[in-house]
Amino acid sequence: MSPANLRDLEAASNLVRQHIESKPLPELLSKEITDAYQRLGGCAVAVRSSASQEDLSTASFAGQYDSFINVSGVPEVLSRVKSVWSSLWTARAIVYRRLKHLDQGKVSMAVLVQRLVEAEAGGILFTKDPFSETSNVMVIEGAWGLGDSVTSGSVDPDRFWVNRKDLKVVKRTTASKSLMRVSDGAAGTVDLSTPESKRDKPCLTDQAVAELARLSLGIESLFGAPQDIEWALSKGSFYIIQSRPLQRATVR
Repeated sequence: MSPANLRDLEAASNLVRQHIESKPLPELLSKEITDAYQRLGGCAVAVRSSASQEDLSTASFAGQYDSFINVSGVPEVLSRVKSVWSSLWTARAIVYRRLKHLDQGKVSMAVLVQRLVEAEAGGILFTKDPFSETSNVMVIEGAWGLGDSVTSGSVDPDRFWVNRKDLKVVKRTTASKSLMRVSDGAAGTVDLSTPESKRDKPCLTDQAVAELARLSLGIESLFGAPQDIEWALSKGSFYIIQSRPLQRATVR
């Protein structure tokens, strides 16, 4: 696609997104979202994309659609729901679908509103090493704070290679994690300097690594295929944010 065509596509995408986001939600739908949000306690939430052609075995769509972390209050939740819907038509998503030969007219977008996990550490886990076809190890990447700093590539994470049979760490690299991403008051996130005591310390103990690995193998068994899992650790418990089929060719 030529630069001129890309500029035209960006302009058309912006018009479509502005149209979607400028329209009020239907009254009944707005009430249902409001009621569901209030049942969560009106707490901080993550508003996440879940498209119909996302996380396919041949097309993960990782990073193509918008999600929002630390959203609070009914007006902001309703606004972010529309923003996620409109991200179905970002120029990058349109181009990605074209490259994957997917029908632009058959794609649709659902929105997940999840209670925000105030993570002490977070990251991703591949239940098989994505660079090996016959891997007997899984790979965990993690950092202090919210895990989207790892999924977005904003930080250099700790890495753990774990034997799939005995769940022992067979190799590790500990990054110097100068920044950590945390919730920023009532809305959004912010990157702060990591305390000196944590900067060069692994974000997971070997015991925690084994617990996360065991949980992830159960998820792999449930889906019947290797998984790319996003995780969070809060107050000593692991939370699974999402799981998708492992994409060997697209993993860093």
